[in-house]
Amino acid sequence: MSATPATSTTPQPPEPTPNVDEELVTQLWESEVFWYALPTPAHLADVPEIELVVTGRVQGFEPGPIYFAESLDDPEAEPNVVMSVTVDEVLKGDIQVGSTVYVAREDEKPLAAYSEALPPGTVVGLYLDAAPEEGDREGFVVGNENAGHPAGEPLWQVGPQAFIVADGEDGGVIFPIDPRVSPQADFEDQLPPPDSTAPSN
Repeated sequence: MSATPATSTTPQPPEPTPNVDEELVTQLWESEVFWYALPTPAHLADVPEIELVVTGRVQGFEPGPIYFAESLDDPEAEPNVVMSVTVDEVLKGDIQVGSTVYVAREDEKPLAAYSEALPPGTVVGLYLDAAPEEGDREGFVVGNENAGHPAGEPLWQVGPQAFIVADGEDGGVIFPIDPRVSPQADFEDQLPPPDSTAPSN
Protein backbone atom coordinates (compact mmCIF):
# COMPACT_ATOMS: atom_id res chain seq x y z
CA MET A 1 0.00 0.00 0.00
CA SER A 2 1.44 3.33 -0.94
CA ALA A 3 1.81 5.95 1.72
CA THR A 4 -0.32 9.09 1.55
CA PRO A 5 1.91 12.03 0.70
CA ALA A 6 2.48 14.28 3.68
CA THR A 7 0.82 17.69 3.55
CA SER A 8 3.17 20.57 4.18
CA THR A 9 2.21 22.80 7.10
CA THR A 10 4.79 25.43 6.25
CA PRO A 11 3.04 28.82 6.08
CA GLN A 12 2.94 30.15 2.56
CA PRO A 13 4.26 33.66 1.94
CA PRO A 14 1.60 36.24 1.09
CA GLU A 15 0.99 37.03 -2.53
CA PRO A 16 3.15 39.99 -3.63
CA THR A 17 1.34 43.28 -3.99
CA PRO A 18 1.04 43.96 -7.72
CA ASN A 19 2.75 46.91 -9.28
CA VAL A 20 0.21 49.49 -10.44
CA ASP A 21 0.49 51.75 -13.47
CA GLU A 22 -0.15 55.36 -12.47
CA GLU A 23 -1.34 56.36 -15.94
CA LEU A 24 -3.88 53.53 -16.15
CA VAL A 25 -5.31 54.38 -12.74
CA THR A 26 -5.49 58.09 -13.49
CA GLN A 27 -7.37 57.39 -16.72
CA LEU A 28 -10.20 55.88 -14.67
CA TRP A 29 -10.85 59.34 -13.25
CA GLU A 30 -10.06 61.46 -16.30
CA SER A 31 -13.59 62.90 -16.64
CA GLU A 32 -13.80 63.92 -12.98
CA VAL A 33 -13.48 67.51 -11.84
CA PHE A 34 -10.39 66.95 -9.74
CA TRP A 35 -9.50 69.07 -6.76
CA TYR A 36 -8.45 68.76 -3.14
CA ALA A 37 -11.19 70.44 -1.17
CA LEU A 38 -10.06 69.28 2.28
CA PRO A 39 -6.52 69.85 3.54
CA THR A 40 -5.82 66.68 5.55
CA PRO A 41 -6.95 63.07 5.77
CA ALA A 42 -8.42 63.79 9.22
CA HIS A 43 -10.57 66.58 7.76
CA LEU A 44 -11.84 64.26 5.03
CA ALA A 45 -12.57 61.45 7.50
CA ASP A 46 -14.51 63.90 9.66
CA VAL A 47 -17.05 64.67 6.91
CA PRO A 48 -20.37 63.36 8.31
CA GLU A 49 -21.32 61.59 5.06
CA ILE A 50 -18.13 59.51 5.23
CA GLU A 51 -19.30 56.44 7.15
CA LEU A 52 -16.30 54.16 6.60
CA VAL A 53 -12.58 54.69 6.18
CA VAL A 54 -10.75 51.44 5.46
CA THR A 55 -7.69 50.00 3.81
CA GLY A 56 -7.87 46.76 1.89
CA ARG A 57 -7.02 44.76 -1.20
CA VAL A 58 -8.94 44.78 -4.44
CA GLN A 59 -10.68 41.49 -5.27
CA GLY A 60 -12.12 42.42 -8.66
CA PHE A 61 -14.78 44.23 -10.65
CA GLU A 62 -18.30 43.37 -11.80
CA PRO A 63 -20.99 45.25 -13.75
CA GLY A 64 -23.11 47.19 -11.28
CA PRO A 65 -26.48 48.88 -11.00
CA ILE A 66 -27.85 51.31 -13.57
CA TYR A 67 -28.70 54.80 -12.35
CA PHE A 68 -31.55 56.91 -13.73
CA ALA A 69 -33.02 54.03 -15.76
CA GLU A 70 -34.30 50.48 -15.57
CA SER A 71 -32.16 49.25 -18.47
CA LEU A 72 -29.20 50.24 -20.59
CA ASP A 73 -31.52 50.88 -23.54
CA ASP A 74 -32.66 54.11 -21.91
CA PRO A 75 -30.72 57.20 -23.11
CA GLU A 76 -30.63 58.44 -19.50
CA ALA A 77 -28.95 55.26 -18.25
CA GLU A 78 -25.73 55.62 -16.25
CA PRO A 79 -24.15 52.18 -15.78
CA ASN A 80 -21.85 51.54 -12.84
CA VAL A 81 -19.01 49.16 -12.16
CA VAL A 82 -18.63 47.64 -8.69
CA MET A 83 -15.23 47.06 -7.10
CA SER A 84 -15.02 44.50 -4.29
CA VAL A 85 -12.34 45.04 -1.62
CA THR A 86 -11.29 42.85 1.31
CA VAL A 87 -10.90 45.03 4.41
CA ASP A 88 -7.48 44.93 6.09
CA GLU A 89 -7.84 47.85 8.52
CA VAL A 90 -10.77 49.93 9.79
CA LEU A 91 -9.98 53.58 10.51
CA LYS A 92 -13.56 54.82 10.85
CA GLY A 93 -16.90 53.05 11.01
CA ASP A 94 -18.49 49.80 12.08
CA ILE A 95 -17.20 46.94 9.95
CA GLN A 96 -15.04 43.90 10.62
CA VAL A 97 -11.54 43.30 9.30
CA GLY A 98 -11.74 40.54 6.69
CA SER A 99 -15.18 41.55 5.45
CA THR A 100 -15.81 42.80 1.92
CA VAL A 101 -16.94 46.25 0.85
CA TYR A 102 -18.57 46.87 -2.53
CA VAL A 103 -17.83 50.21 -4.13
CA ALA A 104 -19.73 51.60 -7.14
CA ARG A 105 -18.55 54.21 -9.59
CA GLU A 106 -19.84 55.36 -12.94
CA ASP A 107 -18.77 52.90 -15.62
CA GLU A 108 -17.01 55.06 -18.20
CA LYS A 109 -14.49 52.43 -19.32
CA PRO A 110 -14.68 48.80 -20.42
CA LEU A 111 -14.69 46.44 -17.44
CA ALA A 112 -11.28 45.13 -18.45
CA ALA A 113 -9.79 48.61 -18.03
CA TYR A 114 -10.58 48.56 -14.31
CA SER A 115 -9.13 45.08 -13.84
CA GLU A 116 -5.99 46.07 -15.73
CA ALA A 117 -5.49 49.31 -13.79
CA LEU A 118 -6.29 47.79 -10.39
CA PRO A 119 -5.46 44.05 -10.51
CA PRO A 120 -6.41 41.73 -7.64
CA GLY A 121 -4.32 42.41 -4.56
CA THR A 122 -3.88 46.14 -5.22
CA VAL A 123 -3.77 47.97 -1.89
CA VAL A 124 -6.26 50.83 -1.58
CA GLY A 125 -7.46 53.28 1.04
CA LEU A 126 -11.13 54.23 0.81
CA TYR A 127 -13.22 56.98 2.38
CA LEU A 128 -16.71 55.64 1.75
CA ASP A 129 -20.18 57.13 1.80
CA ALA A 130 -23.41 55.32 1.00
CA ALA A 131 -24.26 54.94 -2.68
CA PRO A 132 -27.63 56.46 -3.63
CA GLU A 133 -30.72 54.29 -3.55
CA GLU A 134 -33.91 54.45 -5.55
CA GLY A 135 -36.25 57.00 -4.01
CA ASP A 136 -33.47 59.04 -2.37
CA ARG A 137 -34.56 61.92 -4.56
CA GLU A 138 -37.42 62.53 -6.91
CA GLY A 139 -37.12 60.74 -10.23
CA PHE A 140 -34.05 58.70 -9.23
CA VAL A 141 -34.44 55.17 -10.60
CA VAL A 142 -32.05 52.24 -10.10
CA GLY A 143 -32.04 49.32 -12.52
CA ASN A 144 -30.30 45.99 -11.75
CA GLU A 145 -30.23 47.11 -8.14
CA ASN A 146 -28.33 44.11 -6.78
CA ALA A 147 -25.83 43.80 -9.61
CA GLY A 148 -22.19 43.51 -8.56
CA HIS A 149 -22.85 42.83 -4.86
CA PRO A 150 -24.76 40.28 -2.79
CA ALA A 151 -28.33 41.10 -1.85
CA GLY A 152 -28.41 42.79 1.54
CA GLU A 153 -24.81 44.02 1.35
CA PRO A 154 -24.52 47.81 1.33
CA LEU A 155 -23.16 49.55 -1.74
CA TRP A 156 -20.70 52.39 -1.25
CA GLN A 157 -19.27 55.17 -3.38
CA VAL A 158 -15.95 57.00 -3.35
CA GLY A 159 -14.66 60.26 -4.82
CA PRO A 160 -11.25 61.05 -6.35
CA GLN A 161 -9.78 62.59 -3.19
CA ALA A 162 -11.11 59.67 -1.16
CA PHE A 163 -9.59 56.83 -3.22
CA ILE A 164 -5.93 56.12 -2.42
CA VAL A 165 -3.93 53.60 -4.45
CA ALA A 166 -0.66 52.27 -3.06
CA ASP A 167 2.46 51.67 -5.10
CA GLY A 168 3.01 47.92 -5.00
CA GLU A 169 6.79 48.24 -4.83
CA ASP A 170 7.39 50.56 -1.91
CA GLY A 171 4.12 51.48 -0.21
CA GLY A 172 4.16 54.94 -1.74
CA VAL A 173 1.16 56.58 -3.36
CA ILE A 174 0.52 56.57 -7.07
CA PHE A 175 -3.00 58.02 -6.87
CA PRO A 176 -4.14 60.62 -6.18
CA ILE A 177 -1.14 62.80 -6.94
CA ASP A 178 -1.53 65.90 -4.82
CA PRO A 179 0.88 68.63 -5.98
CA ARG A 180 1.52 69.40 -2.31
CA VAL A 181 2.68 65.83 -1.61
CA SER A 182 5.65 64.00 -3.05
CA PRO A 183 4.71 61.03 -5.27
CA GLN A 184 6.89 59.00 -2.92
CA ALA A 185 4.79 59.91 0.14
CA ASP A 186 3.89 56.96 2.36
CA PHE A 187 0.49 55.35 1.89
CA GLU A 188 -0.25 55.91 5.57
CA ASP A 189 0.22 59.68 5.12
CA GLN A 190 -2.97 59.76 3.04
CA LEU A 191 -5.07 58.16 5.81
CA PRO A 192 -6.34 59.40 9.17
CA PRO A 193 -5.08 57.88 12.40
CA PRO A 194 -7.40 55.14 13.73
CA ASP A 195 -10.39 56.56 15.59
CA SER A 196 -9.37 60.11 14.68
CA THR A 197 -13.03 61.00 14.17
CA ALA A 198 -14.28 59.48 17.42
CA PRO A 199 -15.77 61.95 19.95
CA SER A 200 -13.31 62.97 22.61
CA ASN A 201 -14.12 62.20 26.27
